[in-house]
Amino acid sequence: MGVHLLVRRARTVFSRVAASDAASSVDTPAVDGTTAEEIKRDPTTNIEVQQPETPAEDLQHGVRDVEAITMTWSKRTLAVANTVDYSVWFLYFVNAFQSTVFSSLSPYVSSSFTAHSLSGVPTALADAFSAAIYIPVGKMMDTWGRAEGFLLMTCFATLGLILLAACNSFAIYCTDIGMEYVIDVKTADASKLKNRGLAFAFTSSPYTITVFAGPKVADEFYYRVSWRWGLGCWAIIFPIVASPLYIMLKTNLRKAEREGHRVQEKSDRTFLQSVWYWIIQFDLPGVVMFTVGLVLFELPFDIATEAPNGWASGYIIAMLVVGFSMLFFFAIYENWVPLLNIAILTDRTVIGACLLDATYQLSSYCWNNYYTSFLQVVNDLTIAEAGYVSNTFDVVSGVLLLIVGWIIRRTGRFKWLLYISVPLYICA
Repeated sequence: MGVHLLVRRARTVFSRVAASDAASSVDTPAVDGTTAEEIKRDPTTNIEVQQPETPAEDLQHGVRDVEAITMTWSKRTLAVANTVDYSVWFLYFVNAFQSTVFSSLSPYVSSSFTAHSLSGVPTALADAFSAAIYIPVGKMMDTWGRAEGFLLMTCFATLGLILLAACNSFAIYCTDIGMEYVIDVKTADASKLKNRGLAFAFTSSPYTITVFAGPKVADEFYYRVSWRWGLGCWAIIFPIVASPLYIMLKTNLRKAEREGHRVQEKSDRTFLQSVWYWIIQFDLPGVVMFTVGLVLFELPFDIATEAPNGWASGYIIAMLVVGFSMLFFFAIYENWVPLLNIAILTDRTVIGACLLDATYQLSSYCWNNYYTSFLQVVNDLTIAEAGYVSNTFDVVSGVLLLIVGWIIRRTGRFKWLLYISVPLYICA
């Protein structure tokens, strides 16, 4: 009985306290003269203002912009994200189409300059330049912005296509500037880690179409028009296809800024101070040493056989010495201003992946550069038929990539797939 009495008294006390608090809240005005009851009746009054989510401040400028864009996406705006994916897919489609046409016409372009034996050099040079600029382009997109980096590389790629179509010498024909890496970065930004394999399989699917269309288009261009228009038409098509993605990126950036996810920083730096700031942010000395050193060191392996005295030629020796020296100084420079994450470079998974890819690339270049010419001369195939045979790998890999990407997404594991794929490639 005593316990029940204490409970009843406690309830009476708490009810009195609650009643007195309610009365005081009604009678006591706020600082601006508004009572609590008026605040409840006024729907426009918010006691707590929720601040919009913003990216972490320690991220680089370009990474913050990407995160700000993704923060604007919701279930109602998923159509925008899907539109970005479709634009990326069409970019891959155009890039795959023009590369297939280019590979089919390359022996004929080299022959027009009486340099068919060098028909593999443009591809080798393009790959050497691509390997050298990947890291600088990634640094540029992180510090400057995804949209700005995409626009710059689109201009360079269009300029490269124009040079290819208008070239009057084999040296200019070797000038080619690609931008597939920029689209790869955008694909990685728009996908989660578990969906990354499926995302890249989706963007590689255009090769299953262009493997048949590209050689046939190259055949028609060569015999009915000219090889120059077969390359030059892409200088018109490519910017048209690339422009929607750039517009969407800039539109989403402005939307993120309006919603408060992106804060536009205003600095009091002068022009010279801004130039010096971006040089440090971009790490221009390290980028120049790495890019120039890697290109100078790699090029002699592609052009030494055509030099007047082979490996004993003066400019071949000079390129090797200067390239190696710049890479050596770059390694010393890394101790003070790190451009690359040494922990990642020394990771055994990264080292293994690089060695595996290097072996794959070497085995491919041993026969691929002159394969279409061999098929047309020895087996009397047309340009289109030789392209079909040469690009069989793209058809099979395009289908297998979707299957492998789906398996990785479902299981979250990929190493056992590598154990299966390596023996299959060796057998092939």
